[in-house]
Amino acid sequence: MPIGEVTDIKLRVLRFESVGPPPPGPDADDDAPVSTGHSQMTVAWTIFGPAGDTVRTRGRTQHRMRDWPVTDYAALVSHLDSSLVVLAEDIRTRLQSLEEAEE
Repeated sequence: MPIGEVTDIKLRVLRFESVGPPPPGPDADDDAPVSTGHSQMTVAWTIFGPAGDTVRTRGRTQHRMRDWPVTDYAALVSHLDSSLVVLAEDIRTRLQSLEEAEE
C-alpha cells in the first residue's frame, strides 16, 4: 500500500501522563533528595485505507520512561516527547511493512 493511499490514522490515547509521588511541599527540607516517578504513554491506533472505511491495520504503542524527578516538569515534557517519537516510529514501520507486503 503506497503511503499516499492512507486516508486516515485514528489515535486513541489511553495514557499520556506522569506517575509518581507528589512534589515536596513548601516546608520540605531543601537538602532532601527529590522523589522520582515515571512517564507513560499508551496509544491504540488504526490505519484506514483510501476510502476511509476499510481498516488496513491496527496497533498499540506503549512507552515508559523512569527516573523523572517529580519537580522537573521540563524533564517530564522531554520524556513524553520521546514517547511520541516512539509512537510515530511504530506507525511509520507499520506503514512501511504494508507497502512492502503489497509490492
